[in-house]
Amino acid sequence: MTTYDVDAILSASREFAALLEQVANGPVELTRDGGRAYMLMRADHFCWMKMAVQRRHCGC
Repeated sequence: MTTYDVDAILSASREFAALLEQVANGPVELTRDGGRAYMLMRADHFCWMKMAVQRRHCGC
């Protein structure tokens, strides 16, 4: 039978909720070994960023 520490689960849940609040305010970098591992952002910000890159490279 697998056992879980309830306090550890609740702590992780609170940390994840805090992370989601930060993502709502702007992009968040997750690092590993001092380098960027992941970038979290809202979907609408990602779409805006993709469109900005396309406008820059369209040659208009």
